[in-house]
Amino acid sequence: MDSFWSAYQEYIRSYLPQWRYDPESGEVESAVLLAAAEMIEESRTRLARLPQKHELAFLRGWELKPLDADPMHAYVSLTAPEGGFVGAGKELYMSGDGTRLWHTAEDTQAEPARLTDQFLTGGGKVIPLCVPTLEQPTRLFDLQLEGLPGPEVRFSHPDALSSQHGCQVELTMPQASPRLLALLCGDSVSWSLVCACGDMLSLSAPERDGENLRFSLPAALDGLALHASLPAASLPAEAIGSVLIRTQRRELPPDLAWDGDGPCTGAQWLPFGEAPETWRTCCLSCPDALSLLGAQITVRFALSIREREDLLPGMEQQPEYRPVMRRLPPPPPPVRDVWADQVLWEYWNGRLWLPIPGAEAYTGSFTTREDGAALVETQFRWPEDAAPCEEGGQSSLWLRWRVGRAENSGWLPRRCHAPEITNLRFSALLENSPVSVSVRGQTEESFHPLENPRLPLFRPITPEGICWWLGFDRPPSGALMRLYLSLLNRVPGGQLSAWEIGSDGRERPLTLEDGTEGLSHSGVMTLNDIQGQRSVCFGLHRWWLCLRDDTGRLSQGRQFPRLAELACGAVRLQTDSGERCQKDETLSPLRGGTLRAVTLTKGFGGSAVEDQTALLRRARAHQHHWGRCVSAADVEELICTQLRDVLRTRCVREDDTLCVAALMRDVFCHAAAFALRKDQIRRLLEDTSVLPALGLSITVREPVFYPVSAMVWLRPAEGVPVETVRHRVCDALDRFLHPAAGHFQGQGWRIGSLPSEMEARNYLQACLPDLSIGKLLLTAAAPDGRELDRAQVEDPYALPLPGAHTVHLMREEGSLCTR
Repeated sequence: MDSFWSAYQEYIRSYLPQWRYDPESGEVESAVLLAAAEMIEESRTRLARLPQKHELAFLRGWELKPLDADPMHAYVSLTAPEGGFVGAGKELYMSGDGTRLWHTAEDTQAEPARLTDQFLTGGGKVIPLCVPTLEQPTRLFDLQLEGLPGPEVRFSHPDALSSQHGCQVELTMPQASPRLLALLCGDSVSWSLVCACGDMLSLSAPERDGENLRFSLPAALDGLALHASLPAASLPAEAIGSVLIRTQRRELPPDLAWDGDGPCTGAQWLPFGEAPETWRTCCLSCPDALSLLGAQITVRFALSIREREDLLPGMEQQPEYRPVMRRLPPPPPPVRDVWADQVLWEYWNGRLWLPIPGAEAYTGSFTTREDGAALVETQFRWPEDAAPCEEGGQSSLWLRWRVGRAENSGWLPRRCHAPEITNLRFSALLENSPVSVSVRGQTEESFHPLENPRLPLFRPITPEGICWWLGFDRPPSGALMRLYLSLLNRVPGGQLSAWEIGSDGRERPLTLEDGTEGLSHSGVMTLNDIQGQRSVCFGLHRWWLCLRDDTGRLSQGRQFPRLAELACGAVRLQTDSGERCQKDETLSPLRGGTLRAVTLTKGFGGSAVEDQTALLRRARAHQHHWGRCVSAADVEELICTQLRDVLRTRCVREDDTLCVAALMRDVFCHAAAFALRKDQIRRLLEDTSVLPALGLSITVREPVFYPVSAMVWLRPAEGVPVETVRHRVCDALDRFLHPAAGHFQGQGWRIGSLPSEMEARNYLQACLPDLSIGKLLLTAAAPDGRELDRAQVEDPYALPLPGAHTVHLMREEGSLCTR
């Protein structure tokens, strides 16, 4: 009686800690409680002494009936060529005689869509993920994986970036934001010069002057574009606007001058020879200046005149008078001056030579009358349709001087005033020339032109944060979509939100029911309000679903969710038959059709019709608690007798919350089995206890499973194969560590307890008496990935799971054989 009264007082204090009373006092409450306790104790004592048949007769007065069988459950994936709605109660059968009937437990959509691509974004990375398989599961939210390079942009101009001796160019972005300009000048951006041959020459970061970016380019005759590789993070979503380029080439000598007869060499040369004649030409090549189509060209040189006289024969002799001659011979004709009166400035447009527009004023530049050298400077705009041609065996862009008029050039005698050129220099200025901008994303193979400069240069990845992107080959067939995620391990979950990417690239939030509790275990995700529009993300045209971890916990742990399978059109089936299904079994609709189903899990949950022993246990429990929950024992008896797939429970009070951990009989489908009963357990406790009236809330949760690994040193019996010993030890440890069917008597482990090394040693010694165990160590793997000594685990919800075991066989003294 004393022990019963002590336990009774503990029960009362656990729910009414503010009530303090003395059973020996004369208070009415104490007297009533004492009398009730004595009556209960006497009743239990008498009932315990009754024979079973009398106990059954006594308990039959409550008219308890055996409980019906609970249906068994399994998750399947429904597919159809065009998808479609599938209502609850749809009957399907497995292969065989068609008697193994299952039916859908909820409305769903059959989906033909398949997962084709996965990406992870966050921390400045875009990480491609493979489609998951059981052999190669996908590790989710691990930002340590290798990511793709960031986006790339090219500023292309056909002329301004090529030079023989190097040059400076300026990119002008009058509409770009300061943030974008600062990013392009920052250390995180890598610049290079792209050549037509495919080479990429590294460049130093540009200097910024307001809205201008100034580059120093190396010599490259085939430079085509400025290439920038950017980081994937913090890309501004502003429009870049128009981009212009400016470059200036100063005081460049011609590479080649050709006067029609041969190359002009030396410091001084005659462009039209010693006698300027009509149609005489001189072609000048300066690629660094003349390659800038549309540029302002300045030609500067010193001009002097070299004279030469061409006389008639005998004119150099004075005429003599002879007596036989009646008169003097007629005087010779006067010497006429020959100048290059008109020199045309011409260019080749691909078909013919044409005068350079704006150079007409310089046709008389070669007729100076000054003594000594005269400085000649001309300016004109180099035509944009100038094309290279071949002169003197050299293909280039040429500026041609052609003598259009040289009066008296065909007369004798004549005095030729031949132009002589020294210190010829070209200068060129190209400014406000439009630049074409092209962008390549992380997964795109080619560059795409930015046709509308009002659009953002870089498309930021939205929504922001750490996101998991799933690309499907087609949109869902309806506004509802269910996905089954098969995860290989349990980790602390996050808080997920779902987003759909529309055809315009904008994200839309979706309603998400997360049955995986933030990817902490396998389960079903239900998505609602889907519009189902294809869009282009990462260069791929797919239907894109984005799942974002709003807490950030999934990417910060030591263990990450490992996805082995993702199936569309998931739905829960149930059956009243006792036959279990296995994973990957096919089902067909009972009444025909194109619908097909494949099981994603083996059958779980369910129970047969209550037998006499179970009925007697439930009756005894009912007689004990009378349908009311006033203690932790009542909680377990109420739950385990009414919900027979629950094996045991544990209650832990945390402030104003009573946490109830429930262990299901289906341990290895525990998450799915627990999800079916979680709300029923909470409602049962709310209806049968006074906890809500006392201001206490009820939380129902799963236990925390700790994989326990053993390291064993032992000496086997002589003649026993090594592999046999290893298998026997590992199998025995797996049986011992099973949370529901382990321990010494096979009744499982109490929630909140892990096995000790002494218990494991004693169990192995009892099961395997022919083995001599030298040493045994146990370690537990925490949900966050840490490996702990078993004694360090202080978790009131802990339960063991079989882990990875290591067996060391000691052959001789100091000799080990590790397996």
